[in-house]
Amino acid sequence: MCDSITRLLKITMPSFLIFSLVLFILISCGSPRQDLFIPEFKLSPAELKADLNQLRNIIEDNHPTINANQGYQTFEEYFDSLYSTITDSLTIVDFYLLARPLVEKVNCGHTHLWLPEGCWSQIINHYRHFPFKLLFDDGRAFVRYNYSDNSIPAPGTEIITVNNTPMAKIIDNLLKLISSEGKNETSKYYHMNNITFGLFPGYKEFPDIYNIEFIPPGDTVIRRMEISAGSYEQIKQRRELLNENERSGSYSYMLIDSLETAVIDINFFPYENKGDQRKFLKEAFSEITRSGINNLIIDVRYNEGGDPFMASLLVSYIIDSEYTYFVDYVTGYSDLKRPMKPQEPNFDGNIYVLINGGSFSTTGHFLSLMKYYELGTFIGEESGGTYKCNGCVKEFELTRTSFILECGRCIFRTKVYGLDKNRGILPDIEVKPSIADIIEDNDIVMKTALDIILQTEVEYK
Repeated sequence: MCDSITRLLKITMPSFLIFSLVLFILISCGSPRQDLFIPEFKLSPAELKADLNQLRNIIEDNHPTINANQGYQTFEEYFDSLYSTITDSLTIVDFYLLARPLVEKVNCGHTHLWLPEGCWSQIINHYRHFPFKLLFDDGRAFVRYNYSDNSIPAPGTEIITVNNTPMAKIIDNLLKLISSEGKNETSKYYHMNNITFGLFPGYKEFPDIYNIEFIPPGDTVIRRMEISAGSYEQIKQRRELLNENERSGSYSYMLIDSLETAVIDINFFPYENKGDQRKFLKEAFSEITRSGINNLIIDVRYNEGGDPFMASLLVSYIIDSEYTYFVDYVTGYSDLKRPMKPQEPNFDGNIYVLINGGSFSTTGHFLSLMKYYELGTFIGEESGGTYKCNGCVKEFELTRTSFILECGRCIFRTKVYGLDKNRGILPDIEVKPSIADIIEDNDIVMKTALDIILQTEVEYK
């Protein structure tokens, strides 16, 4: 039951930053070492070093690019430094916050280190939490939702310090804990902004009272106040009352007849129901053709990937010549390693692709083909994924701490050339939503695409 719940959550929710997930959903699975879940319990230096060695060996034996990775030297240097500093016993959480940055040095968005699930239950139930959902932007943090009993600080308020700890330091801690492809930071900020509430693990303390320094919206003066921490149940109830917007569904399309524009919105490339996916795309492009649509917006923001079947088929509807999706050495997917013909009806109008740090994994593959074949104009922020990633992920449990290491074991690479493996796909037109845009649900990226289409239509006429 425990395994099935875990796998379901990993399929349906963002896969980075598991701490954001467990502060949202209570998981209560057992473990052979219940003492690990006592907050004050400590493991000896010998136990910690043994697991650290096990962690390094698993990565070096299984990860397909670690030895060729530009970050390998940093990985080894951090390991040596960390190993030498472990001279005292540590709690499992303290050790986790030391070990997770080592995994981040692999520079792989599919390789992660998680605490045992029982520890997450302890974090949810044993502690009280920072009662805000924050938005992080370029080393700063702003209130998105306030779950406390006090209406202050209001949404849009900048948090400067928490219990005398500068927010910049908390953000720096978070960035060191999040795995991403190469040197990509937009995906890190994307997942930081999906933390449901709280500050853990960027700030590991759980006091009953938080002293914060903040600047209200439209002000320049730093103010100070005390605010009580909230229990999981209290914050959950507030979230339900606020009715926070969440994206749902895998894919949809709509027509904007006045602009001769269609919008295809794909939140996820699902693994199941390939017949439904094929039918959806066939119907969408047939209607686009019948309606004389000249402009197509493809929105893959927040799309963290999935099965490449639908991604490859989507490319086939907007490319006018044969292309090959994967290179020959990719494991499996034989159909995607052969030339694929364009699909009919084929779209030959203007294409605009909306991207951000959540466009990851298979979505990065899709974007790399769109970029390589110059099939559209990219609008938004650098994507979280690119032409290459590491899949065939396997879970390994460390012997003493019961940490779960998810390690990529094979390479998935599209048949494209000349792209930077350490960066995502860069936008042709960079549009970064402001904090006010996000709070007010003002989709400035979509509006930019529509404004470009409107201006193009006016100039054409």
